[in-house]
Amino acid sequence: MAHKVLLTGACGFIGKNTQELLTVAGFEVHAVTSRKISEDVKTNDRTWHTVNLLDCYEVKKLISFLQPEYLLHLAWDTTPGKYLINHQNLDWVASTLNLCRTFYENGGQRAVFAGTCFEYNLQDEVLSENLTCVPSSLYGICKLALSNIIEKFCVERSFSFAWGRIFYLFGPYENEKRVIPYVIKSLLNGREALCSHAYSKKDYLYVEDVAAALVHLLKIDENGIFNIGSGIAVPLREILSVTAELVGRSDLLLLGAIPETYEASVIQADMLKLSKTGFLPRYGIKQGLEKTIDWWKTQ
Repeated sequence: MAHKVLLTGACGFIGKNTQELLTVAGFEVHAVTSRKISEDVKTNDRTWHTVNLLDCYEVKKLISFLQPEYLLHLAWDTTPGKYLINHQNLDWVASTLNLCRTFYENGGQRAVFAGTCFEYNLQDEVLSENLTCVPSSLYGICKLALSNIIEKFCVERSFSFAWGRIFYLFGPYENEKRVIPYVIKSLLNGREALCSHAYSKKDYLYVEDVAAALVHLLKIDENGIFNIGSGIAVPLREILSVTAELVGRSDLLLLGAIPETYEASVIQADMLKLSKTGFLPRYGIKQGLEKTIDWWKTQ
């Protein structure tokens, strides 16, 4: 029989790109969302559960009923422009701790959690998992505190877990208010895309590779914290320029049209630890952008 996996945040950016990969990997997928499920997302190879993860009683009821062996926890509030300072980050810390404990107490075998590069002090250096973390945002502080608590909880109980620190990503289903989908949609519709100079170098990975890395972590027997990125920092202006060339509307990409916001000039993941487990990304930036643009054309 296939092992049951509980996938939270199944209707989110990463979650939508993870569902099929879990099925292909042989899991019996139980997808959790707080939204009403439309008929077009229902398939025969996964089961949907509408649950408010911030309600500890609903979570305990679901896990007690399902008895899943695996947990992939992606759910969190990442509303653009708000998530770094949103007080609901505190609610998600409490919710995740309840989820982890309930999963463990009901016989769970392995849990993988989505962390973030914002747990680091984002300075101009290659960021490895053994660095001392000094996050500057409430979001980063909450994720780091949560990873510390979960790691201590799991290690003391010899419980199998992994924490994936996800860097920058792009691809289908991304919120249209973020920069890459904003540029793609603007250019496809013949509108000017107003951007900053975008000189900062960031570690971007196509979302399907991010999802594949998380599924990989679920399948292996390696514990601890793992960066999830490409290992290469690329100037954002270069990514946006390639996007404009692929759409065929470089004339509409206006770099420097809006003020620059302060960011570290280089944000890059050290990918040695994850690569040693056998994981390698499938897509480069251009390949990922081609697939992303094709997806937006259908929307």
